Amino acid sequence: MNNQLSACKGGRDEKRVQLIALLVIVAAIAGVATRAILSRTAKNKRIGYTIVWQTTHYDADGRANTYETETYYMSSTGTWRSVKQRPDGKRKEIFGEPGRGVFAKRGQKLDFLSGYEVQRPIVSEEELRNSPNYLRMETVLGYTAIVTKAANAIDDSTEYFCAPILGGDIIKIVSKEVGGGKTVMEPVALTLGEPDAALLKTPQGMPVDYKHFEEIHGPALK
Repeated sequence: MNNQLSACKGGRDEKRVQLIALLVIVAAIAGVATRAILSRTAKNKRIGYTIVWQTTHYDADGRANTYETETYYMSSTGTWRSVKQRPDGKRKEIFGEPGRGVFAKRGQKLDFLSGYEVQRPIVSEEELRNSPNYLRMETVLGYTAIVTKAANAIDDSTEYFCAPILGGDIIKIVSKEVGGGKTVMEPVALTLGEPDAALLKTPQGMPVDYKHFEEIHGPALK
């Protein structure tokens, strides 16, 4: 692990890590399929799972700097929870509940991040392979992963590894840099099966703060 990166480079790397985190949240909320796919696959049951990711930046010489570890709990009902832990001890929790929204726990309140109306659809291996964004197939933690690019990507530097075993959810992300470096969100553990309900429960009785969301997006539907 390389801890000698400059402050300037570290700032750029931090922004890339934040972008990867945002991409995962967007995928968790919106999904990667159309409403037509949703209607076709609604009868299929999504499985629950728990995945542990490690996000690491590699410079052009291959030196590594690990930013955070994230444990992501996904229920078959679509309810999920993300717990991110930094090496400096900083911790962040984000919760998603279909029909209620996505929230970040900050102290004794919940910050509203976005709406989350319906659980995202299951996307099969066939649908992923037939997508115009399909790149190739790989194996991640022993499971088939379909590597794709984003449909509306600003550039083609980011690859998304989608696992059919997880209903097409993202299992890995690699974001490459022009200078030869890259940031990798790599799974280090995956457990199939419904997580304990206590690990998914959004904190109750906490006030919800909509201020930051409304400053950016306008009034939220409550």
